[in-house]
Amino acid sequence: MTSLSHLDLSHNYFNSSIPEWLYNFSTLQVLRLYGNELQGDISSGIFNIRTLSELDLSWNDLEGKLPRAAGKLCKMRSIDLSRIRLNQDISHNFEILSVCSSPRLESLAFSRCQLSSQLIDQLEHFKNLKQLYLDSNSIFGPIPTSLGQLANLEWVDISNNLLEGVVSEKHFANLTKLWDFKGSN
Repeated sequence: MTSLSHLDLSHNYFNSSIPEWLYNFSTLQVLRLYGNELQGDISSGIFNIRTLSELDLSWNDLEGKLPRAAGKLCKMRSIDLSRIRLNQDISHNFEILSVCSSPRLESLAFSRCQLSSQLIDQLEHFKNLKQLYLDSNSIFGPIPTSLGQLANLEWVDISNNLLEGVVSEKHFANLTKLWDFKGSN
C-alpha cells in the first residue's frame, strides 16, 4: 500500500476525525474524503503529504483555519474545502495557498465556508486557475479587477455573498475561456 496514488473514501459516513494513518501514504496524489461525517479540526498532518495534487475534504463537519502547511503543497492542482467551517478572512487562505501551489492550482473551491472580508488582488497569483468557487460566504466589497487577469478561468461562482460595486469590462477583458459566471444573490 505504500505505492498508493489515488484514494477515494467519499460518501462512507465516517464519523471521526481525519484518520491519521492517511498521513503515511507518501506517494498519495489524489485524496477524496467528501461527503462523510468527518469531525474536528482540519489537521495539518494531511497537508504534510507533499505528493498531493488533488484534495477534496468538502461536505464534512470539519472546522478551523486552513493550516499553514497547506502552503507547502507545491503540486496541488485542485483543492475543495466546501462546507467546512473555516470562519476566517478569505485573504488568509489565498495568502497560504499562494506560497507554493499558486502556479499549478487549477480548481479552488471554498463554497459555504463562512469566509468573510473583501476579495483582494491575491487572486492574480493563481494564473492557471480554471475553476473558482467562493459562493455562499460573507465576502463583501467590490469584485477585484485582478479577476480579469486569470485568462484560464472557465467557471466562477461568487454568488450569495455581499459583493457590491461596479462590474466593468476590465473584469472580463481577458477571460476568453469563461463560459459560466455566477454572481447573483
